[in-house]
Amino acid sequence: MTSTLKIPGYYYDEEKKKYFKVEKSNTAPSNAVWSSDNVKKRRLEDEEAAKAIRRMTLDKSRVARAKILNHPLAGGFLDCEFGRPRPDVASAGFAEGLVDKGRLLLKDARWTSASNVNHMYIDGQDRNTDMCVVFARSIVDFWHITRLLQPANSVVPAPENSNQVCAIGTNRGVVRWVVDGYRAWLTPKSFPPKERNPYTDIFSLDFQRAHPDILMFGGRPGKMWVSDHRQPQDKWDIVSASSSITHIRSINEHQVLIAGLRDKLSVYDLRFRKNKSGDTSTNAALPVLTFPQYRNRAHINIGLDFDGPSGVVAAAHEDGKVALYSVYSGNRLRSPDVDTIHSPRGPIQCIQYQTFPRDHSPTLFVGAQSNINAYSFGVRSLQDEA
Repeated sequence: MTSTLKIPGYYYDEEKKKYFKVEKSNTAPSNAVWSSDNVKKRRLEDEEAAKAIRRMTLDKSRVARAKILNHPLAGGFLDCEFGRPRPDVASAGFAEGLVDKGRLLLKDARWTSASNVNHMYIDGQDRNTDMCVVFARSIVDFWHITRLLQPANSVVPAPENSNQVCAIGTNRGVVRWVVDGYRAWLTPKSFPPKERNPYTDIFSLDFQRAHPDILMFGGRPGKMWVSDHRQPQDKWDIVSASSSITHIRSINEHQVLIAGLRDKLSVYDLRFRKNKSGDTSTNAALPVLTFPQYRNRAHINIGLDFDGPSGVVAAAHEDGKVALYSVYSGNRLRSPDVDTIHSPRGPIQCIQYQTFPRDHSPTLFVGAQSNINAYSFGVRSLQDEA
């Protein structure tokens, strides 16, 4: 509202946009807005309204969110008491408690100062030494099926209750390796001359939790196939993503985590997947949860791993940092030690969770520069010991 000029002895009517001369109440009509009594009454009402607004503004500035509500555990418990439970309380507590446990220096002439660790595998099955680290420049590029395969893009071990050893994603499709040493193509070996192979550039694979016979794989272009080696190819389902897929991680029986280019990290529900190539349903291939703070615009070889019990995703960003996310809310989780990770050599390529014998929680391994750093749940000083 524009301010009006105050003229002594006159009243300005906002509705009629004109001035009226203030008249004594004993001569003016009883309902006249320009009578002296009505003018005085409105002036007092306006002053009280202005005072009330000032009080509300001051009270609003005095009310601040309690700092304890930002604590992952205490704040989560209080939110639950207030009737607003958070789904990621356990995830936030786990991320907050991850502590730097040291690093393994890779004293090898093959490692240069120009890149990070290229490949890393942490084995938690050795009960004598508790840890075995294997690293190499390339993996699975030495065996033949009908002709020499392209170097494998991704390898995923099969679940313990499966008769398979692993599944291998290549530039020609997916290969299954069974326990007895039998190797077979999961995808078709060849296609007619005029038909293009849709299973090229397979960058990530993962077995579905609770279903070891179901394998999810994808890459470029942005499609994920939900395959079953017991079914023909035309029975497989497809989940279409908005960009090339870099990582696939099964969350549970129905949900899967898919990371891709263009800063895409999302959770999809397989119950709403695209069942047929001609399905145009608006629910098909729409994520049920997104991670807006994830940053990877154009890197295929970038690290990511998911820990099922805690629900925490560890993802490398294109700026050389590592971030933790909750798979239940999509929020980035605070982790003082993990948040300090930074590699000046570019995006970190190797991230892996592993739980060792006699441990109750997993350890996060990060291949930064020429080191393998370990982060596990613990205390930061002896004074914090119970």
